[in-house]
Amino acid sequence: MRSPRLFLVLATLLSTACVGTHRGRPERRGPRSVEPRERRDVARPELWRRVYLGSLPRPELVGYVRTDDSGGVLTGAHFVYDAGFALIGRISPVGRTVRIGPRGNEEDLGTFELRDALRRLWNRGRKTEVRLRPMPPPRG
Repeated sequence: MRSPRLFLVLATLLSTACVGTHRGRPERRGPRSVEPRERRDVARPELWRRVYLGSLPRPELVGYVRTDDSGGVLTGAHFVYDAGFALIGRISPVGRTVRIGPRGNEEDLGTFELRDALRRLWNRGRKTEVRLRPMPPPRG
């Protein structure tokens, strides 16, 4: 009989100890900072190239391609920008090509080799020459 009483006394003491440490609702902290974090350039290695369309001697610079080279899930994905550095499309590592409109709407163009995908994004014919030239990453 002593055992159940001892258990009851211990349970009562422990429960009052837990209740005594609680002071109601937890303190509410202020809003999270919405300041942008400092960009880390080492976080995602990337390769930038200029895109020229047309034949020599004066092909037209139409935009840029950024290729993810980080080794993660996006490795090999291409992000395509116009001459003003506005994102106009993306090409998956397997060639799935998506055009991105000015309002962010997406149009699936199909699956193509990189040069054919670039022609499609700029609405050029199959005979249009595509030249990709390396460049340093843009600043900003």
